Parts: sequence; C-alpha cells; structure tokens
Amino acid sequence: GVLMGRFDGDSGRPAGVYVLELLPGGPAAQSGLVQPEDMLVSVDAVDVTTWPLDEITRRLCGPPGTPVTLQFRRAHPHSPHTRLVTAELRRGAAAVLPSLSSAPGAWR
Repeated sequence: GVLMGRFDGDSGRPAGVYVLELLPGGPAAQSGLVQPEDMLVSVDAVDVTTWPLDEITRRLCGPPGTPVTLQFRRAHPHSPHTRLVTAELRRGAAAVLPSLSSAPGAWR
C-alpha cells in the first residue's frame, strides 16, 4: 500500500499526486521501486496527472494479486532533472485510509 497526497503547486514543487509513505509489507514497499516523494504520472499507461485523488485511488484498487503498472516522475536529489520510473506490481489487499484533503491547505 501507498499513502498519497496531492500538492497544488504552491509549496515550491510541481502540482501533482505524490507518494507520502509506503506502507510496510505492501507491494510497493516490497518492490523497492517506489519511493516517498515520487510523483505519480500514470496507472496502467493512463495519464492520471490531472485526476482527482479519489479517482486515482479507484484506479489503483483491484482484486488482490492482479497486476498494475505505475509510472512515477522522480526528482534527482542534486539537480533540477527528473527521470521516469516504472513499477510493475501485483495488487495487495486494499486498506481504506482517511482523506488528507479535509484540512485547510492540506493535500487534495
């Protein structure tokens, strides 16, 4: 599992949906391919950069064990450049977490 949130671009980073935290034991953490601060670009080759977070969540959910391909934009720590990272994962059991968009100025 992955905890994600949407930045609106006001914080100095590009607007988008970012990985906040990897849930221990989940497919993303076990793969070693996904990192906090990665920006989600696509799910199964569908561009989700402008999608609301709840639609992305629905797209990520599916029966446990089914494949899902995620593409992320990852910032280089010492330069303004980014690179694309593709993670081919198998879905795990879904956990519903509270929304981070309810607080003023919070993730959306």
